[in-house]
Amino acid sequence: MTEDSKKTVSPIDQEFQEDIQPDEETLEKIKEILHLMAITFTQMKIFSSEHANVKKFADDLYEKMNKFLDENWKLELGIEEFSFTYQGKTVYTESQISKSLPFLFFKDGMQILFFYKGLKKEEFQEFLEILRMISTLPPEESDIVISLWERDFANIRYYAPDEFLETKIGVGMEPVKYKLDKNDLTTGTIELATEDKSALSQNDLSLETFEKTAKKPEDLIEKGEEFSPVVQSTSLNDEEAKTLELMIRSNRKISSEDELLSLLIEMLYLEERPEQFNITLNVLAHFQKDLLLKGDFSRALQLFILTLELKESLPPQFDEEANLLENFLKDLSNTNSLASIKKVSQSGQVSDLKSFFDYLKLLGPEAIHLVGDLYEDSKDPGFRINALDYFKEVGQKNIAALMDIVHANRPSLATEIISLSSAFNDKRTIHYLANFISYKNKTIKFEAVKALGKFGDKAANTILMGFLADKDEGLRILAAQELQPSGDSSILDRIKQLVLNKKFIKKRRMEKKALLELLGRSQTEEACDILRNIMKKISIFSLPKRIETSLCAVSALEVMQTPEAHKALDEGVHMRNKKISQACRYSLKKISSKETSKNQVKEK
Repeated sequence: MTEDSKKTVSPIDQEFQEDIQPDEETLEKIKEILHLMAITFTQMKIFSSEHANVKKFADDLYEKMNKFLDENWKLELGIEEFSFTYQGKTVYTESQISKSLPFLFFKDGMQILFFYKGLKKEEFQEFLEILRMISTLPPEESDIVISLWERDFANIRYYAPDEFLETKIGVGMEPVKYKLDKNDLTTGTIELATEDKSALSQNDLSLETFEKTAKKPEDLIEKGEEFSPVVQSTSLNDEEAKTLELMIRSNRKISSEDELLSLLIEMLYLEERPEQFNITLNVLAHFQKDLLLKGDFSRALQLFILTLELKESLPPQFDEEANLLENFLKDLSNTNSLASIKKVSQSGQVSDLKSFFDYLKLLGPEAIHLVGDLYEDSKDPGFRINALDYFKEVGQKNIAALMDIVHANRPSLATEIISLSSAFNDKRTIHYLANFISYKNKTIKFEAVKALGKFGDKAANTILMGFLADKDEGLRILAAQELQPSGDSSILDRIKQLVLNKKFIKKRRMEKKALLELLGRSQTEEACDILRNIMKKISIFSLPKRIETSLCAVSALEVMQTPEAHKALDEGVHMRNKKISQACRYSLKKISSKETSKNQVKEK
């Protein structure tokens, strides 16, 4: 490297580095970033850069990286032969050279890699493309350090010492061997011939390296054995070898599922023989079953998405493979698969609720009954909140499937579903709500009445009229309050029959008030005449029930808010019954106050 390249980034100050102890949360974030970078790197080698799968992984990787840099300003990675480190802690290891990102940098002498806050998406994508390009070249033709130096990214820097690059000159050459004569040491110096000096300068290691790596060269000299500095410098002691092996095993244990998934998808993408394609697909099916049994819905979701993308990317001539994938995807929502999911969820193995419900959404309407069962049994508020979001999303696309899970033996679920469905503004919902008239569960019927009231059309009103005959007084009152009588003569006729019936006076006050106010909301002259007559049908010796009914009529005239109603209330003020007279006077004041407020708002 040139002198300018040295200035790209200075090495870590080791003295301060030893005092820094990264917290576990930061380490986990870095491990997640590097793990995703490795997956993205693998996908880029399989598919083109424009493939949807590659774009998704690259976008997710950039988001995580950018978020980390916003919080921590920079990400500084130490580079070992098969590992990345962060502040002395190993955060990623991959020993298989063809897949190893650390080795891709290490082989060309890079020791530290830096990412800085302000990293642009285009800059990061170009960096990933350089990695992909370098990985496809023969070792003798590729050099990641030179490629990055030529590009000179603003927010991606590195450190690669010149000494390492100088020692690369002799890579691939046979090591020069030296034989020393003990008698020559009596002079206190060792004289090298011109050709020896030339050979040493071109060798893989300098004389200085030879002096540092030879533990006991005098022992070799004593025996008259030949000494090779290259062999000595690359050997590992037992402790180092054991540590490396443990790191590799640990990494493989953590990421084996991702490695297997990536491998299977890659094999399916490249396979052109239908028979072998089916065999590999069966392996994928067993792997998916294992993920479900473990409650690992994050990877199960990833498997589902990758399989869908694979199916969509198949060329038209691969009809047989496409059919096999279609059957595989259908089997994911069959009875056995749903039963397994239910068992895993009920056992408490699901920790990632977002992935769990995202996976169920991909299964389609077949999974909605499963979620219904789990919702009714669950006591976890978090689960129920996610389930309701799931029901809302499914119901907006398929109201029939949503209403199909509403049953009397699921009262808690039924009330929530009915409440959700009323917000969809889908007139087809009215048809399903009609079924609840015959239900015995009062809570479900109450929710159905409130939902019907939000539609306010003739079909909803017709169903609500049926609830006026319910045995439960509360339901009858609620139905009367939710009815929207405007322009519907059938409602007015029905209410007239009820209020003019001799038994009407015997009803409780709240029901009489609700039915008479329903007449008032119709704002018709006929309704006003009926209310006026009920109000005036009273004498000094009237029974309390009669007075109560007249007071309800006054309240209904106030609700009507028409000139005819106002006139009727004026007449009521002059009635001999003090209660009725005071009630009419109070209603007129309220009407006047409301009108004054409206005028003030208009003037503003």
